[in-house]
Amino acid sequence: MNKEEFYKSITSKFVVPQTKTDIVYAAYQIKKPVIITGNPGTGKTSFSKLVGLALSSGFERLQCFNGISYEHTIGEWNYQKQLLEIQARSSKNIFTNEFFIPRPLLRAVNIGKTILIDEVNRGDEEFQNLLLETIDERQVSIPEMGTVKANDGFFVVMTANINDPGTVELSSALLRRCIRIHFEYPDFETEKQIVTMNVPDAKNMLVNQIVELVRNIRKNNKLRYPPSPSDSITWTKLIIELFGKDVEKATDNQLEKTYQAISKTENDDKSFENAALNKTN
Repeated sequence: MNKEEFYKSITSKFVVPQTKTDIVYAAYQIKKPVIITGNPGTGKTSFSKLVGLALSSGFERLQCFNGISYEHTIGEWNYQKQLLEIQARSSKNIFTNEFFIPRPLLRAVNIGKTILIDEVNRGDEEFQNLLLETIDERQVSIPEMGTVKANDGFFVVMTANINDPGTVELSSALLRRCIRIHFEYPDFETEKQIVTMNVPDAKNMLVNQIVELVRNIRKNNKLRYPPSPSDSITWTKLIIELFGKDVEKATDNQLEKTYQAISKTENDDKSFENAALNKTN
């Protein structure tokens, strides 16, 4: 697959400028990991999954969380199986692949495919440092067994939310080893394209209305969770599902019944209500 084919594969399902797909394609060719940063809901994970499907015909995924460890990421020994082997007085070496349970990163290394490490900055600095050997040297180390080199095709794509509660700062060691791509909130026309691609049944006037509302709400810097393009998609889908495909433009009543579905907290509700019903504070 060349970079033009890669771009077409991605943009058949996702709105993104070719500069970003070209950088990812080049990173894959030179075997450098990519980290995609941006506000929540800007499409980082969706884009990454399409990258994995295009480059590897599938991908491994590691969803990060506070407390994620070596065992979740690389794997762990099957102690029960090892114990049974010892009790059977077997002479078999119990520190081999047969007795090790692989997790997503090791599976991707073994097979030679893309791994999506999603929301990497939900893991602490110790976890981020755990990844350094793999992204720097394309290998993982397993105690008692040795080093496993990555097969051809292995590629690391990470995502990181910024300005999101529950995340930590990305370590400088991790950032230095990666090619970084940043996803901004899109402009008006691009966000319309995104909604239309994901909700093809939506009338153009409805898409314009929802995108304009979401963008106006997003300007409020007091929001805990500013609405994202994914919220524009969800709000449009909700209105069509509840009130039918023929809705040209949502009424105040329809907006009032649905805006709370994309507001994430009670404190944010008022800002959504004011924008949805064209009120002033």
